[in-house]
Amino acid sequence: MWNLIDCSDSEWSILISNYSGTTYFQDIQWAAHCRDLGWSVKRWQKLEDGESVGFLQGLIKIYFGRVGVLWFPDWIIGEDTEINNLQEIIKSTLNLKYLYIRLRSTKVTSIAKNEFFLKKDWRRPRNLFGSGMSMTLDISGSIEEIYAKFGKKWKKSLRRSMDSNISIEEIKSAEEIHELYDEMRELKSLKKNQIYSLTKIQSLVEWFDTHIITLGVVSNKGKVLALRSAIVRKDAAFDIFAATGEVARTMNASHFIFLELLKKCKSYGCLSYDLGGIDPKINPGVYNFKKGTGAVVVEQLGEYEWTSHWFLSLAINVMSKYR
Repeated sequence: MWNLIDCSDSEWSILISNYSGTTYFQDIQWAAHCRDLGWSVKRWQKLEDGESVGFLQGLIKIYFGRVGVLWFPDWIIGEDTEINNLQEIIKSTLNLKYLYIRLRSTKVTSIAKNEFFLKKDWRRPRNLFGSGMSMTLDISGSIEEIYAKFGKKWKKSLRRSMDSNISIEEIKSAEEIHELYDEMRELKSLKKNQIYSLTKIQSLVEWFDTHIITLGVVSNKGKVLALRSAIVRKDAAFDIFAATGEVARTMNASHFIFLELLKKCKSYGCLSYDLGGIDPKINPGVYNFKKGTGAVVVEQLGEYEWTSHWFLSLAINVMSKYR
């Protein structure tokens, strides 16, 4: 049976601390970051014979008092084979008249899991937030073993960057990170909503604090030319920020930064590095960079939606397309 629970952030951390395979989307830092962006955080616990077997952390915005939009950036912690009428339980416990739920699961997909959701009245959204594919690099071995996984072209670019005599520094300033993102946006003719806003960067840097590592190439005048960041939690690292300016692109600086970031993550005890989402068709450049590291493609369960009224699904999918 699923129950809405009222617990503090510190209590939540204790509740999920013994579960493996969790991501930073289920952490209290992510919850705090999302509160900064106007979301409320709700948590559920599944009990069987008085024992906890599953947990969920969701983000919700309520409109007109009784209309809820609920987002699960990652799915169930623990047991996920039976959700029964979870969506109806959520709707009733939050005292909502109408409810739209979207979830994203980073767990590996399977035919059985997909069929399970479809049988429970969930469906694929018309407009997806991501491709449902990611890439993971095993960094449990030595640096030499990791280097051996790099592709031929990737190694060539890495050698070029190392020959450029560039130095790496740790970046702490959210403003410097955003400034480089803004430069990259103009360089690639991106829209403002296609990059991290300063508000989001400041919030992530503040809440993840020492759990976020940002390395960058800095010019003689102190300008950040390229950077990459990872969130480190337990024995895994997760890509978060990555931006390269025009000057750094000519030096293949992103390759050198990535190698140095892997070394830093290993020093924290990380055994794997999640390079984040990929879309070979829409963004082949990013895909080829990640593929060149020797990372393995992971096809995730991905996104599903459930709604108590068809109009909510239509409205949210249209709005998300033009967000």
